Order: sequence, then C-alpha cells, then structure tokens
Amino acid sequence: MINISHEARVIMNPGTNNDSWWNIELLVQQIIDHVIPIFEATHPRVVAIFAFDNSTSHGAFSSDTLIANRMNVKPGGKQSKMKNTVFNGNVQYMNYPDNFPDESLHGKPKGMRQILHEHQLLKPGLKGFCKNKDSTDNQCCMQHILKN
Repeated sequence: MINISHEARVIMNPGTNNDSWWNIELLVQQIIDHVIPIFEATHPRVVAIFAFDNSTSHGAFSSDTLIANRMNVKPGGKQSKMKNTVFNGNVQYMNYPDNFPDESLHGKPKGMRQILHEHQLLKPGLKGFCKNKDSTDNQCCMQHILKN
C-alpha cells in the first residue's frame, strides 16, 4: 500500500537564514509530491486539470529561457546555460561548444559581448547595462540590444 499524505499545503519560513523563497520550482514540486498523489487517491480514473490564475507563477520561466536580464557581459559566471535559438535564419549557439579552442570556456554560456560580436552588433565602448530600464533607445547597452 502506498503511503499518501493527506495534506497538500507546505508551511515555510522564508528568509535569508531559513527556507528559500517560494518559486516556480517549489510550486511544481508541491504539485508532484503532494497534490497529484492526493487527487489520484481520492479520484481514481479521473484526469485533473490544474489552472493557476493571478499568480506570480505566470512570470516564471525555465532556467534555459532566453532572457537578456539573466545574461552576463562576459562568459560563464552565475548566468545559466540558455537554449540555442535562431537569429536571421541561422542557429545562434548560446553556449561554447566542448571543442572550443579555449578549454576554460567549454560548455560555458557565451555572455552578451560574445553574442553581439558574432552578429556584428558590438560597438566600441558599448556598456553591458544602462540605468534606464525602460529605455526607448534600443542601442543604449548590450542588454537593450539583446532584449529588442
């Protein structure tokens, strides 16, 4: 017999020295570990549809989603590996290949500078980020070029 919890709620004490902050990964884990097993035990042979509305989970993205705000100027660092994309009909590789001449970069995210360089969009003196988050000048910094 499978032991199923009778409660789907998760009690947290978020903060710097306590539990982590609630995020999409924790929401998905709660659904997998608690909600679905309870539903399946109480509603055999029924398919559930879970809908989340007015939730901060709407703003959640996969860790490999192409989001300029998550990129570093330089390769590697804390930025996650992003999935490849297509730009002007060509595949844009977002991470260095494992056979790249500089072994220290194997598999690391390229960073904004390299991506812009590959597309001849890197201008001398271009900064990685600017102070104007809602800039209408889509050429003001690396981040805004990539966002646009």
